[in-house]
Order: sequence, then structure tokens, then C-alpha cells
Amino acid sequence: MVPKKHKSKRLSIKQQKKIHTRSKEKHRKDKRDAKRNPHKRVNKDPGIPNLLPFKDKVLKEIEGHREAVKEEKLRQKDAR
Repeated sequence: MVPKKHKSKRLSIKQQKKIHTRSKEKHRKDKRDAKRNPHKRVNKDPGIPNLLPFKDKVLKEIEGHREAVKEEKLRQKDAR
């Protein structure tokens, strides 16, 4: 049995131009969308290492600070 020849990957100029144009439009659209609604990157909190000597105290301080901020926001909201 004779092995089949592989199909040529050549394209006509018209097809090449069509692919190039669509690709260009896609990139243009992506850039436009990126300008319209940029995603702001939020840096992740690395946390507190387990080897820190007074980790539990630090965690309590942080929690207390969060509660204070929440209460302050509620007070400001009620004042409005």
C-alpha cells in the first residue's frame, strides 16, 4: 500500500490577508476593552509566619483593628 501524501499548508494570498485582518481586529478589540475596564491588581497579604513568637497577640490586634474600622464606618453611615 502506498502512503498518502500530506496536504500542503499553503494558503492563497486572499486567505492569508483574511486571517491577518481578523487577527488584527481581534487584537484591536482586546486593547480597546482593556482600556475601558482595567483590572486593578490587588496584592495578596502574605500573612503572619507560624514561627513568630507572639503570633496570637498579633492576630488579636489585627482583629481588634478590623472591628474598630467596621464600627467607625457604621458610625459615619449613621451620621449621614
